[in-house]
Amino acid sequence: MGVAADVTDLQAVKAMVGRVTDEFGGIDILVNNAGIPAVSASNAVPSTGGFFGGSDRTQWDRTMGLITYGVLNCSRAVIEQMSERRWGRIVNIISDAGRVGEPRLVAYSMAKAGVIGFSKALAKEAGRFCVTVNCVSPATTETEATMEWIRAQGEQIMRQYPLAKGLNRLGRPSDVANAVAFLASARAEWMTGQVLSVNGGYSMAD
Repeated sequence: MGVAADVTDLQAVKAMVGRVTDEFGGIDILVNNAGIPAVSASNAVPSTGGFFGGSDRTQWDRTMGLITYGVLNCSRAVIEQMSERRWGRIVNIISDAGRVGEPRLVAYSMAKAGVIGFSKALAKEAGRFCVTVNCVSPATTETEATMEWIRAQGEQIMRQYPLAKGLNRLGRPSDVANAVAFLASARAEWMTGQVLSVNGGYSMAD
């Protein structure tokens, strides 16, 4: 079923979770995937404001509201029922920007890095209830939001990805989905608090 909700609004998120719970009896898996594209299709430059010195509070609030409070609100709305049922999977979609930092994406990098810390802390709390919390960290992925940027700078981008040189492509949504499906499954029951990069070798952070 599809339920629309503003993830920055905790009451709206609780109402969404309530509708899904009423329909299916509970929530087993939460994937926090709402976010702001790191690049803008309209002008092929970072949508988060260019260099940090030119950014302002309006841009920061939008970035932090969606990425930070979106994850907090959705996770808060499901964690109690998952803990009571002693089974749950929370998978947070982050970005390599949160692992290694990216120029022109300073506030975005900060928000995504915060989700990593949140995930590790919640994983330590929720493990006793058999709830796992992990992150999937993509880099450049071919989507509608990035296609114009990729077309404009494709050669330069491809050079940054070891696997792109062999496969002649960048990341696809299916690459990310496969990682999420694994972390959401019973096969990953011994993994929690981890960051799984799906990035074609772009960054190899410890």
